[in-house]
Amino acid sequence: MALQFHLETSWVSGTTGGTVVPIGNETFCYASGKYIFFSQDNDDDDAAKVDQSLRGAGGRHIDKIAFSAKRSLLAYSEVGVNPKVYVHSVAVEGGKSAVSSAAEGPIAVLHGGAKLELRSLQFSESGSRLLMLSGVPDFLLSVWEWESNKCICQTSCSDRPLQAAFSPLSWQKICCRSQNSLVLWKVETCGNRCQFSKRDVALPRVRSTQYPMTASGGTLEPLPATYPTPLEPILTKLGEFQPNSLRQPLVELTAFCWSQQGVILTTACGSLLHVACDGDACIDPTRTLHDVFTRDEVPVRLAASNDLLMAACKDGSLHFVRIRGGRFEHLPSTE
Repeated sequence: MALQFHLETSWVSGTTGGTVVPIGNETFCYASGKYIFFSQDNDDDDAAKVDQSLRGAGGRHIDKIAFSAKRSLLAYSEVGVNPKVYVHSVAVEGGKSAVSSAAEGPIAVLHGGAKLELRSLQFSESGSRLLMLSGVPDFLLSVWEWESNKCICQTSCSDRPLQAAFSPLSWQKICCRSQNSLVLWKVETCGNRCQFSKRDVALPRVRSTQYPMTASGGTLEPLPATYPTPLEPILTKLGEFQPNSLRQPLVELTAFCWSQQGVILTTACGSLLHVACDGDACIDPTRTLHDVFTRDEVPVRLAASNDLLMAACKDGSLHFVRIRGGRFEHLPSTE
């Protein structure tokens, strides 16, 4: 029996890195040069059909794209110095999109979210706010009320995050992933004032059986089982001795996505890790790495819906994983 996997666009949003975005149930859009192309997914044909296109309002090449399914809004950022973000209204009827309204021009233009590049751009579930994550040199995380052209909250990230995403359950919960760290941000509000509160998630360390495992192709040698020095007792008292378990490197993260229970992560060695969130608090992971994929099948994009996880891997394959009680069950591959 074929596996049925239904994804709400609010859960898929932001999982592709911001270059390909689903619109409705039958249409997706992607950026190419100075244009955004809208393609219809035709089940009777292997190739998608390009129906319409939209030229960027700023005249520059287009970088990241975001879409709000609830309010039929399309946002995109420019490539270049001091990139602007443009917001358009897109009509969606019967799962198909029409860019006639978008062609009339942007309904909002935002600037000040980045100096050189935007790494993430995403609407909140309600569509009233935009999340921006800039890259070098400032690495700013900011939340915008785009209708009033106002940045309501902004902070600088010291860990140089690669990806950020709203929780579909609350715009006040944001997850940021860097190569070796995960940070959960919460937007605290008091009247008209907003500020970020930060919580670092303690990630597990690499198991010695996972060497060599760097995503960049390098190799790591396992550390010795004992600390090779006769000064161990003295260093321990001075606080300069670290047990072997603390000298192992942290796992290298390749992708993440929000689920209804928390955040799901993938590592460069093909393991999955679940970070459970309970209300406003985040429960640190149990440090249990679930070996689901091989090193050749490391997921680079994730999307979750109910108890199913869809993983797009670097070898071009697509995998489905069932989530049951904190455990992951790799389902048979389907065409």
